[in-house]
Amino acid sequence: MNTRELTPNPPIDGAIQWLLAGDPAIRWQTLRDLGGANEGVVERERKRIARDGWGARLLAKQDPDGR
Repeated sequence: MNTRELTPNPPIDGAIQWLLAGDPAIRWQTLRDLGGANEGVVERERKRIARDGWGARLLAKQDPDGR
């Protein structure tokens, strides 16, 4: 996924670019709080947390009872 399609038209600084290059758990918050992305883009990225990265690894270790 291209960071350009996830961010607004104005240029973004290096710190935001660095955060957007990371895990979906960080990307969705960056898009929401710093990137100025619309709600649809933020929601799509937030849903990736359960499938990719840290969130997916954590959920894979969850017991059937939820612990």
